[in-house]
Amino acid sequence: MTQLFLENGLFYFRKAKLAVMFLLSVFLFRGTLTAQTTIVTDSPFVTGTTVVIPGAKFRRSGYHNLFWGKHYRKEWTTAVRVNNFYIDTAAGGLTVIAESGSRQSRGLRLKNSKGKQYVLRSVDKDFGRAFSDTFQGTFITHIAKDQASIGYPFAAITITPMIKATGIYHTNPKIIFVPRQGPLGEYNNKYGDQLYLFEERADENQEDAEYFGNSKNVIGSERLFEHIYEDNDDRVDQKAFAKARLFDMFLGDWGRHPDNWRWAKFEDDKITIYRPVPRDRDQAYTKFDGFWPWIGTNVAGATHLESFDFKIHNVKKFNKPGWPLDRPFLNELTEQEWVQIAKELQESLTDQVIENGIRQLPPALFAISGETLTAKLKSRRNHLQDYAKRYYNFLSHHVELRGSNEKEFFEIKRLDNNETRISIYKITKENEIKKNPYYKRTFYNRETREIRLYSLDKEDIINVSGPPHGVKVRIIDPDGTDSVSVEAKGRTKLSVGKKFLFDTAHTKKFDFFILPLFSPPEYKVFEDDPMGLFTKTGTRISVNMRYKPQPWRTAKYMHTHLLSANYGFIRSALNFGYVGRFGHVVGPFDLVLKSRYDALGIENYFGTGNETVKAHSKRNYYRTVTNRFYGGIGLSASGHHQTFDLSGFYQNIKVQRTNGRFIATDHGIDQSVFDNKQFGGAEAAYHLRKTNNDRFPTAGLDFLLAVDYVQNMKETSRSFTNVVSSFSFYVPLGKSFSIAARAGGAALVGDADFYHLNKLGGYVNLRGYDRERFSGKTIFYNNNELRWITDTRNYFFNGEIGLLAFYDDGRVWQPLEKSNKWHTSYGGGLILIPFNRVSLTGTYCRSKDGSFIQLKAGMFF
Repeated sequence: MTQLFLENGLFYFRKAKLAVMFLLSVFLFRGTLTAQTTIVTDSPFVTGTTVVIPGAKFRRSGYHNLFWGKHYRKEWTTAVRVNNFYIDTAAGGLTVIAESGSRQSRGLRLKNSKGKQYVLRSVDKDFGRAFSDTFQGTFITHIAKDQASIGYPFAAITITPMIKATGIYHTNPKIIFVPRQGPLGEYNNKYGDQLYLFEERADENQEDAEYFGNSKNVIGSERLFEHIYEDNDDRVDQKAFAKARLFDMFLGDWGRHPDNWRWAKFEDDKITIYRPVPRDRDQAYTKFDGFWPWIGTNVAGATHLESFDFKIHNVKKFNKPGWPLDRPFLNELTEQEWVQIAKELQESLTDQVIENGIRQLPPALFAISGETLTAKLKSRRNHLQDYAKRYYNFLSHHVELRGSNEKEFFEIKRLDNNETRISIYKITKENEIKKNPYYKRTFYNRETREIRLYSLDKEDIINVSGPPHGVKVRIIDPDGTDSVSVEAKGRTKLSVGKKFLFDTAHTKKFDFFILPLFSPPEYKVFEDDPMGLFTKTGTRISVNMRYKPQPWRTAKYMHTHLLSANYGFIRSALNFGYVGRFGHVVGPFDLVLKSRYDALGIENYFGTGNETVKAHSKRNYYRTVTNRFYGGIGLSASGHHQTFDLSGFYQNIKVQRTNGRFIATDHGIDQSVFDNKQFGGAEAAYHLRKTNNDRFPTAGLDFLLAVDYVQNMKETSRSFTNVVSSFSFYVPLGKSFSIAARAGGAALVGDADFYHLNKLGGYVNLRGYDRERFSGKTIFYNNNELRWITDTRNYFFNGEIGLLAFYDDGRVWQPLEKSNKWHTSYGGGLILIPFNRVSLTGTYCRSKDGSFIQLKAGMFF
């Protein structure tokens, strides 16, 4: 009889409701996104306008919307009338100078006879373009394309009246239809008959553009950073930037990464001021609903993807994409200034202004969602002062101050134990300190935990004075040439010679995650378990909580803590685990704490020896149930493809006397095995793995050696030592074929109960047999595989697919048993490596015990 084994939690079928729902949803996706981007419903050559459907492809069933989101599908699939656009007459006559666009949109750059530039950007976005080539053409990009319906198709044109009322610099986007036309030239077929956003390109000289402040030079964020850090006379208008960021919160525009900003340059008495010009409002009013988008955003940790609602639920997370600019350019403002800016915004954004903005929508769209958008904007406006306070508190918790490549004097004065004032002065070429600081702010212990001061290049002067307490100040001197005077002892840290290659900004990760299908290697609670104390539970659902604080500017973690709960469906096993790792406690060694409690520990026991008989067909007959606890403490070091572990442990085991099973019948089992037993011991392990690919190695080797000593704490005369070892090698045979071979074994010396004996069978070391099919003091096994692999690309995945053929053998030696029998098995299988992320194997196995189908996440070895 063929049996089905499900290993490493790959599937659990009836229990896997999420998996079935997802696969069904993916099947329904196929072939549904082939509609034309823009559907034209009348002739564009009659009235100068055209009736179009912006995104007919987003029209879906109620079932689809339940799982993948309703979003703004109704708005995308509603016919609207828009103006036609002809490039030879627009803006005084335009010519195409280049293609443009981003990872999500495509477009054209245009220029008129005066040299002023404009851009056309497609209204319809393709989120699938943001994925790497590995995912292109698969259901992943298919789903991503559909999720573009989270955006509001005409959001950009509603913003202009509102942002104009605030005084924030801005573009003036229009939604237009571009018919096929001769002046498009070579781009006619690709870009004609589509819906676009048309606006000014915020770049270079804009003297004639009041909406850009008539700036003579508008630059991007990358150039801004260069100017700011090159010269301390170049500065960002922080009040103007704070106003723009609060306006982002008002709109629900979370996608404010550096590339979505331009900067208008102004000269003011030898000082260069840069004011923000926000662009690309694709994320305004976005809506995230549907079952799978909710799962995706929460599991992926993308908590900034918050639906546009009547208020922001988490101001800190919502603004996450903007942190790279917010931290350096919003570090001077006080809470009162933030609140005042918010108040001014509220006064500018009157009900009439908001209503006028939303009324820019085509009437058909306003009828669908205009009133709702208006109500949400009014509500968010009313909360702006609260958002200002909350975001100020977040930015004030850890503050970054950067000097420039010019010489500066940093004065850090602890006014008392609760207030710290930092002033930064310019030092002239004559080495004179300017009278007035160009930066000045007082920090309070109740608001700020740490200030990071980057002095950058040149020989700066840094002075710290005052009482010993107050806010912690961390001084970073990259080249070690600064003159640092610290009169105030305590709460001051100096880092010399630290370059900016890795700046973690002191992060703490506290994650809660559920792994319903399988656990990738990084989530394994015990990677090295030579004693078999923590055997895998097979197909399982895992709930894990991990806490990982990371020191400032350090790639190495400080300490990690992982709590896990696992339920194995095949064996109905339940366990809880904890692993704590403290980095580099003793030289290169980490301190490791680990514990595990098996409320229902399940494993097979067919008897002891090499020729035990499997007389019953019911698998439960040979299963033993134990209650186990393990606690260990040790040291672990890793590097150069090697790991070394040394630890001591305590173990408590209670075997349940389960009536009607093998363990409860008289098979010469010492009845004391059912007593509660306690053990102590030590274990050491060395592991070397050097392969060309962790998921599917075709060249390299793997070696493991582990030694364990276990002492029965009640019966002191009973103890044992166990040595475990294995060696694997991988040899390529041309481009597609390879050979993998492994030899391993274990030898136990001493007096051990059956659950401590070495085990042979199952996906651990001998395929074609049940797990723990044979038990004894000494075991040996040999696994051999011929593998073939090739690249593949299809709708369901892009990656590799392969085949394998195998032959395994092994046996057990037990004292007083005379046996020359070797247990063998053979078979073949299928290998899948979807998206080159994880290897999945399905194997058909034959042996004298019968035939088995084993499904596994990862290769057998």
